[in-house]
Amino acid sequence: MPAACPACNSSRSHTTSSKLLRNGTRRRCHHCYDCKHTWTSYDGPRPPHKGGSTARRGYRICPEEVEEMLANRTLSHAQMGAKLNLHKGTVRNVRLGHILGHMHPELPRWQKGELPTRTCNRCEHWIGGACDYGFPDPVEEGPAFAADCDLFQQR
Repeated sequence: MPAACPACNSSRSHTTSSKLLRNGTRRRCHHCYDCKHTWTSYDGPRPPHKGGSTARRGYRICPEEVEEMLANRTLSHAQMGAKLNLHKGTVRNVRLGHILGHMHPELPRWQKGELPTRTCNRCEHWIGGACDYGFPDPVEEGPAFAADCDLFQQR
């Protein structure tokens, strides 16, 4: 029996592809003849989402999260991403308006020069050109390592 279209509830649909995933789940892609809508269904546990600009483990970014990303200018992209369970690149793209620019047009988007920059030489653990904890290696990583450092604390 064909799957009912989630857009128009028509039963005039067909399966365009079917694939067995590594976790044993069967993924099927469907197409509706009436409204031309396409969708995906899973027989078994849905695999975890591995990334993407507007998704967070299968969930869309809600307007409240976009508002928080735009309004909170004290947290870095990585910190905001950890708080919202998003990749830091996704947070950056939202803040710059590359994605989800239609949400909260009343809030100003960040400009490229406004993005917070974290460098080791601004960290309280950066003393005499070296990290107090012994990393990063100043020759290999240099003062830009703080962009991903969890121990970074602004002076």
